[in-house]
Amino acid sequence: MRFRDLENLRRFLTEIRSSQVKSLANYFDASSYGFAHKLGEKKLSIASNATCVLSLLESNQWDKKPWSELATEMVEEILLRKEWKSGDLDPGNVFSTAFVLECVSALEHLANAPISQTCQIKINEAEEILKNSLTGSEKGAARLKDYPSSAYLTQLVVRVLKNRNKIDPYKEDARSWAKGEITRQLTLSLSGAKSADVYSLAYSTIILASLSSPSEVTPDDARIQRTAIEQIFAASKDGSWPLGRPLFHYPKIGSAYCYEYEMLVQLLLQPNLRSLLLDKLSELSKSAYALRYTSFQLANRALGWASGHHPQLPGPESWSTASVFHFAYVLDRLLAEAIRRELFAALDQPYPETIEEQAEFAPGFLDSEIPIDGKEQSLKDTLYDRFVAPIKKCSRLVARGQSLPEDVSMSAIFFGPPGTSKTKLAKLIAEFLGWPLLVVDPSHLVKRGMDRVQAEANTLFSMLVAAERIVVLFDEFDEMMRDRALANTEAVSRFLTTAMLPKLTSINDNRRIVFILATNYIDQFDFAISRPGRFDTVLQVMPPALDAKLTRWPEVKEKLDALSLSIDQHPKIREHLTPLTYKEFETISKRLQGAADQEQALSIIETAFNSCILQRKIPDSQSPQQNATSWQKRCEEQVHYIR
Repeated sequence: MRFRDLENLRRFLTEIRSSQVKSLANYFDASSYGFAHKLGEKKLSIASNATCVLSLLESNQWDKKPWSELATEMVEEILLRKEWKSGDLDPGNVFSTAFVLECVSALEHLANAPISQTCQIKINEAEEILKNSLTGSEKGAARLKDYPSSAYLTQLVVRVLKNRNKIDPYKEDARSWAKGEITRQLTLSLSGAKSADVYSLAYSTIILASLSSPSEVTPDDARIQRTAIEQIFAASKDGSWPLGRPLFHYPKIGSAYCYEYEMLVQLLLQPNLRSLLLDKLSELSKSAYALRYTSFQLANRALGWASGHHPQLPGPESWSTASVFHFAYVLDRLLAEAIRRELFAALDQPYPETIEEQAEFAPGFLDSEIPIDGKEQSLKDTLYDRFVAPIKKCSRLVARGQSLPEDVSMSAIFFGPPGTSKTKLAKLIAEFLGWPLLVVDPSHLVKRGMDRVQAEANTLFSMLVAAERIVVLFDEFDEMMRDRALANTEAVSRFLTTAMLPKLTSINDNRRIVFILATNYIDQFDFAISRPGRFDTVLQVMPPALDAKLTRWPEVKEKLDALSLSIDQHPKIREHLTPLTYKEFETISKRLQGAADQEQALSIIETAFNSCILQRKIPDSQSPQQNATSWQKRCEEQVHYIR
């Protein structure tokens, strides 16, 4: 799917999701502390309640209704006052018990009081029922009394025990059973057997994926999973799937079946299947758009969906409605990943498949000093406290589809002379957050010619507005963002600056990416670009502090001490070494090792100082309205831009 298709599908899902709270509120009854199965009922349904609770919690909608204040009462109602059964199934059956424990697990941390000892005893009882279900005649597979082993039920038990960190003793048996069931279902499916069950294939694939770390997936396992995903979607009819084998039977209303949107939710929740499902976005989009034609219009523009399992019971059901909203949320998360990849592809940059966030920020960075409130402070500490740490603290919100809070800075301008590691800082920020770094330079906007700059800028910034969880570095954009009031500003620069302003505002409004602009000439920037509201933080990046450089290259101090040129006793040496950039100091450290005496060492240091970046004159072409001045002088004049 191309970007426009991805963007349109996300808009559709956003529209669907906007009615989630008011739709599920139709099924909620405060007097019974939970969600009923059908509209107008006052009786809490265990399975329906769990599905509704999880749908709301995992899609970040729980806090928007009165049910958010009833977590404690809901836990006690489910554990202590509600019989653990569904329909005509025996009390304490593994199906109902699994939903009880899943719901309680989700609500435990929301309760406004510690779980009582009585409730904890019931939780332990529920855990034992689920554990015992995996130790029957078919090791690793769960079943209901008088029914065969079920991939759906096994997956339900496995996910609940895994969430409670209780699955390890049963993990290998469940994996082995799932692999066997996948092989069996693939054989039936590929042979055209009528007994093939796509839901059993899907849930077995989910079990295997959920219980396998990347290092445990053999090449054969990967091929099996890929083939299974192909067969699952090959069985789809216009985004829907035919009924599979019944799970069990309700004597009064008929058989219970798997529901395709419930299945899709569990598939989409598996990180190990993400790359395979990215290739199935076109098929998944059919399932999404099919919701237009299968929804029930409820009061106050709410929506509902029916599972279709029991036509004699008309109208939508809470659990199927909750499953649809949950599906819309997890599909949106997959689309967010697809848009990230599409953005990197559009700029011809490799996309890192795996990114590990760093526990420490910029461990190898040579710190410099920055004047703030009249005092010299650590640039690294300032950047961490004001910018990086708050983003890191809230990064999980973005991963769940939410925005960074308004009081968290998400954009920055790094300014300073050339060679001061501004680009390196952006990379270190990306590594610390565990987000990919996307570097954008003017060549991406002019690659199709100057007459296509507007179109390229619109395309790029539209993708950036839709993107999330990336660090974007605008590098070498100085000429493109020159002050529009300057007489010699090129027409394309004026145009691009004007075109970028609303796009930067839109990115700030969405608050799901970090963007950084690195520049050498902040005093020539258009103020409309750099003002607050478009860039939150502005920091000056200067050459590393001398102590930091000496820590990195201790041989410099050792050599000077050996020549009786102690830095502490020769202020001129300190004065000449301080302004050197990382690369300049690296060069002088090598040259000094060949110095035979004091005179030669001092000559090397003085030459390095006189030719260093901070001592160079800024060419008149870069500052046409000013006399040529040194970078050192210019940096001193630019301090007031810091904020």
